[in-house]
Amino acid sequence: MEIAKKNMLMTAELINIMKLLEEHNIDAIAFKGPTLSQMAYRDITFRQYVDLDILINKKDINETEKLLETIFYKPEYVLEIYQKKILENVVHDRAFQNIKNNVRIECHWVLSSGEFFIDMNKWNDLQKPTFQTIKNQVIPTLSNEKLLVYLCIHGYKHMWERIEWLVDILKLDLNNSLDYVKVLRISQDIGAQKIVLSSLYLCEKLFTMKLSINITNAIQTEPKLIKVSNQMFQKIIKLYNSSNKSQHSKQISSIQFYMLTTYKSKFKYIKTLLSPTESDYQIIKLPKYLNFVYYIIRPFNILFKYLNI
Repeated sequence: MEIAKKNMLMTAELINIMKLLEEHNIDAIAFKGPTLSQMAYRDITFRQYVDLDILINKKDINETEKLLETIFYKPEYVLEIYQKKILENVVHDRAFQNIKNNVRIECHWVLSSGEFFIDMNKWNDLQKPTFQTIKNQVIPTLSNEKLLVYLCIHGYKHMWERIEWLVDILKLDLNNSLDYVKVLRISQDIGAQKIVLSSLYLCEKLFTMKLSINITNAIQTEPKLIKVSNQMFQKIIKLYNSSNKSQHSKQISSIQFYMLTTYKSKFKYIKTLLSPTESDYQIIKLPKYLNFVYYIIRPFNILFKYLNI
């Protein structure tokens, strides 16, 4: 009941935010959160979520921040202007917390950000969104096929640390008529085919999810993909059976590096690992001319996060 009550509050908040942005001619689509719950589970209360996610144009981020401030949202990180500019090319989102009801929202200008980067900008969904009706309100969002691809990328970004992310894919498949020819095409277009095939393979192993013949054939032609996917499967089982569930949400892995197919994405993976993020900027406040110090701090921060020092 507590989850259902919170989900209803967050859904109402999402509707209000989307209306506010529309009134100010800011294109936006909602994804994950209430829209994912509605699309995959057919009910906004059937899946727990902790924040809201919207996609906007990069040029609108500052105006969006000002609008959110009018409805009691404050930035999660207090950053210098120069730090915000630098981070725009690294993390691709800003987080805000409502000081009255504690609802958290992430405003993205790129669907996939961080070191595990897949360029989904070519989907152009802000101009041609799919619409989902939630609580009698029409909300622009991703199509079922694009949502599935996104869920696969998001899961591999975080190394499937939460098994319910794979359940989301299963439920999306069970409750919708997905066009898997289209899934393969759009995943190929953005260099994410290995990620999608591996994710569906994991769903088949974990939940005996029935795969379409074209997906099965595509998997069978990639013996290395099967090998790497089985490694990922063992990691998931080990984590699920572990008594220690405290795992950092961004990990460094050769599995991730294998899943990235383009030189651009592999280069960005390495580059972003070495670039300061919001948490690095929170350790100490420095003026712009000392920004290089954050690059020195960064490796130690990585060690602390990933090696639990």
